[in-house]
Amino acid sequence: MLLPKNNVTAFIINNNKEPIPQALKSQLSWCREIKEGVLAAGTSVLNLNIKTRWVFFIYPWEEPSKELSLEIQNFINEADEKFLTGAQVTIQNQIWGKKIKFGRFGPTLQTRVGRRVGEWKEKNGQLFWDFPGRKKSLENPLLARPFINLADFLHKTNEQTTKQAQVLLKKGKKSNWLKISLKPLLAILKNFFALSFLDGFVGLVLSLLSGFEVFLVESKLWVASQKKSSQNEP
Repeated sequence: MLLPKNNVTAFIINNNKEPIPQALKSQLSWCREIKEGVLAAGTSVLNLNIKTRWVFFIYPWEEPSKELSLEIQNFINEADEKFLTGAQVTIQNQIWGKKIKFGRFGPTLQTRVGRRVGEWKEKNGQLFWDFPGRKKSLENPLLARPFINLADFLHKTNEQTTKQAQVLLKKGKKSNWLKISLKPLLAILKNFFALSFLDGFVGLVLSLLSGFEVFLVESKLWVASQKKSSQNEP
């Protein structure tokens, strides 16, 4: 149980405006408040109207176990004494019924618990929370089910790759036939050498889909660049 001074707000990152499962709200019942909103690179935590001292960021498709919830509460209660400002959680993806252990979708360590400070930044198309101070790595993982089925994967990938291509275009990046041809293959090989094949058939499919995602980004960037160039012509 949390001490009175250590109340927590669970902030559900809902950039895709998905329905919030009632089960997730029940799993977060130990939090003082549950908020929902959109985050982007440059978003300051102070601007999210969070009133509690601590915040736990989570996505709609993630499921905090009782063990993780208890570990977060224990961490917060001892954080001041140990001069800790935040905690990192291992995100364990479960895709199409299989927990992914290798490759791009394998376990990752992300800062999700911390004081009401810092801002969200972006690297390689992924958002991350950045703030100073010592952080503890928690033992219990956070289970994530990011895709319901293949159709859901393709739908989300289409939206995400469009956004990535737009960001690259604003930065002045361009694509060409060589990048469109080679970069998807390199993405597949990168997953392969990250031992994605050890996840069996699901790992193989995810590796191929990762290459397809890179193909979409480069292709959409090329199309957008061509359109921009034609508009600038006299």
